[in-house]
Amino acid sequence: IRDSMGIKSNSMSITVSLPDDYGLILVIAAVIGIECLFTGFACVGRARAKYFTQEFLEKHFGEAHKKAIGSKIEKGGYPDMGSGLYADKLSYEGWYELNNAQRAHYNFVEQVGIVIPALLIAGLEYTQYSIIAGIVYIIAVSYT
Repeated sequence: IRDSMGIKSNSMSITVSLPDDYGLILVIAAVIGIECLFTGFACVGRARAKYFTQEFLEKHFGEAHKKAIGSKIEKGGYPDMGSGLYADKLSYEGWYELNNAQRAHYNFVEQVGIVIPALLIAGLEYTQYSIIAGIVYIIAVSYT
């Protein structure tokens, strides 16, 4: 292939045509991703802030943490994901609430890897159905 100046080139261009409403599919996919991110902050972050306070962690693990790591323990309880050393010191109610919040977010994270690609691919052929399905998904996840 030669360009307008007669220089030989091995490149080819491909044109992809998207349905007129495909931009809405992209917006819906982005909203699902953002909703997943904020679910982590809202559900899990709230439960961590409630149960893994600075006082709680300092009381139960402050000395051991300082000795092992060499620094003051930080609030939030990381790296405990709800079933580790820190969570063992929680009340049953606290453990239950933290793990439910964690599981709700994990479920969302596990679904996003399937839902977003499926939405983007199905939207190429079934744009209107994909828009409806995406909006229903956003609403349904918001209420669970």
